[in-house]
Amino acid sequence: MSRKIGDCPYFIALRLKRVLAIFVQDGKLPNMNEREFIMYGKMIVLATLFIAAGSYSQPAREQADGNFAAGLGVGVGNSVYKGDDTRVIAVPLIRYNYGDFYISGKSLGYNIIADEAFEFGVIGQWRTDGYDDDDSHYLKGMEDRNMSFDGGLSTSYKDGWGKTTLSYVTDLLSVHDGQELALSYGKRFSSGNFSVTPSVGTAYKTSNLTDYYYGVMNKEALPNRAAYKCGESVDPFVNINIRYDFNPNWSALGMLGCEFLGSEITDSPIVDDNYQAMLMAGVMYSF
Repeated sequence: MSRKIGDCPYFIALRLKRVLAIFVQDGKLPNMNEREFIMYGKMIVLATLFIAAGSYSQPAREQADGNFAAGLGVGVGNSVYKGDDTRVIAVPLIRYNYGDFYISGKSLGYNIIADEAFEFGVIGQWRTDGYDDDDSHYLKGMEDRNMSFDGGLSTSYKDGWGKTTLSYVTDLLSVHDGQELALSYGKRFSSGNFSVTPSVGTAYKTSNLTDYYYGVMNKEALPNRAAYKCGESVDPFVNINIRYDFNPNWSALGMLGCEFLGSEITDSPIVDDNYQAMLMAGVMYSF
């Protein structure tokens, strides 16, 4: 099967396999074929992005310039696609910021305007949706749906109690050619070394985006898998980020997130769940 530039984790995993193969006999990894290794590599990339996002609830500009943190965590999440299994994996964590530039979770960005109450800037973020046709037998014969990288604008406002964030992104790699508009509101509660940040929001996704990841083309239709054209969708979501600082360097962190999919998505013959959830926990060291 062909691969597109939008499926960057494929290339990362493939190159990692070639490096590791140097250290094992006959240049082969035991008990793991290339497809399994690539799938595991993609899951590590996806979980790394999400757990890093859950580890960091403060804006990048509020941290010292050059702040760098790394650690290790465990993540578990469901797949909305029929027959695709829930996975539990170990994941590396990383976070960095310098001035108005930051990398946090699955996003990176630069704040053009930033003060105590208002921020406005450009953002880029991985879209980790997608599947391979052999992820489950229900997807056999489907063309692979690849990950992509979206970019756009983001603004946030602190009203004295919580924080409102509005973002708009579009596909930069011409993988799904869609757009997403997201609005969220969150509040950080702190007590000593412990903090929890609940947030709620909703995401509007255009038909190009949803149809690419959840639609079924005519050439992919089977007797038990009808062709399906997916329309635009509005998907509410909730997140809870938790952090406990043992000392200035070591922190424990966790994240629970759930997105509730609209009927345009859940009516697809390849979709089995009406929500997508992820639970993360890990430990991070700040340098």
